[in-house]
Amino acid sequence: MLRYQRFAPKEYFGCNTYLLSSGSSSCVIDASVPLGEILPQARRPIAFVLLTHGHFDHICALSSYAEAGIPVMICAQDLPQLTDPYANASLLFYGKGIVSPCGAAPLADGQVLRFGEDPIRVSLTPGHTPGSACFQTGGLLLTGDTLFSGGGYGRCDLPGGNVSEMRESLERLRALPPDLRILPGHGEEDLLASSLSRLLL
Repeated sequence: MLRYQRFAPKEYFGCNTYLLSSGSSSCVIDASVPLGEILPQARRPIAFVLLTHGHFDHICALSSYAEAGIPVMICAQDLPQLTDPYANASLLFYGKGIVSPCGAAPLADGQVLRFGEDPIRVSLTPGHTPGSACFQTGGLLLTGDTLFSGGGYGRCDLPGGNVSEMRESLERLRALPPDLRILPGHGEEDLLASSLSRLLL
């Protein structure tokens, strides 16, 4: 049975970190919360960390996972953001670099990851960043900053952002089952159909 918990620290714009559990495995989606705060809640070994994209608020605690030897994965297009403080927007927002040279492995569009009893499918959804991705597993869709509750979506005026690509990505989400529950990178969860119906593009 697939289960999840959300962690939303106040710092770094309340970026959500999710702990998913299925069968005998757990995984973490985005890394705004250090491993030490996640481990007490993880009843199963953490198999890997998946990053919806490479902005600083989603990778700020990534080093704690990498130092523990937990594999990290991100879509290939966003790999440079892990070590480039301009591309990951940390210089813009903080005037200092936040980087995480963790040796992440690249993900590809359509890739399916084995995870307990609930495989995870990767969908490349550029627009917010070149390598933004959504992860579908069970009845969940982890959308990062591609789609927020209530029809919002991530800004496209940061390095690598593209409004046209964002429109295409959001249209791509319309082809998915409307009853998927979205777990966004910021804010509360929602139903996919509900969020898409309120989009203002």
